[in-house]
Amino acid sequence: MKEIVVNIKGIVNLRVEQLNEFQEDIKILTDQKYESLKEVILEDGFDFSPHAWMDSEGAFWILDGHQRKSCLVRMQSEGYRIPILPCVEVQADSLEHARRMVLAGTSQYGTFQPKKI
Repeated sequence: MKEIVVNIKGIVNLRVEQLNEFQEDIKILTDQKYESLKEVILEDGFDFSPHAWMDSEGAFWILDGHQRKSCLVRMQSEGYRIPILPCVEVQADSLEHARRMVLAGTSQYGTFQPKKI
C-alpha cells in the first residue's frame, strides 16, 4: 500500500519577532486589507496558526501566515500587545522542499461556490 507522508511536527509557541519572512514581497498587505484583517482579529481573535519551518540554524520561516504576521507587527507598532503565537511546525528536507510547501499551501485547488459561502 502506498503511504502518505505527514510533514506536521506539532505546535511550537513563538513570538511574532521569531517568524522570518519567507516570501519577501510576493504579496503585500494594503492599508485597506490591513484594516479588514485587524478588525477580524480584534472581533474574533487570532484563529488560524501560522505554519513555520525551522532551518538547520534554528530560525523559523513562515510558510503560511505572512499577511497575519504583517498585520500583527503593524498592530504592535500601534500599541497592541501581541501574545505568543501557537504555530504549526512543519518539517522539510531542504529550503527547496519548504518552497514547494509554500506553493502547495497558497494554491487553490477547489473552486468557491458563491451560493455556498
